[in-house]
Amino acid sequence: MNRSARDRTLQLDLSDKEELNFRMCCKLENKFFTSIHSSFDFYYSNV
Repeated sequence: MNRSARDRTLQLDLSDKEELNFRMCCKLENKFFTSIHSSFDFYYSNV
């Protein structure tokens, strides 16, 4: 039982880190895509 509890906490730590990385990536992608969209809007409005 002790070992399974420790494994569970390790899994929790891992999932927390993965979720954090995922959120960071999502924020970066959102910034990236919004900048691309704004540049496209700018380009097409000037054509």
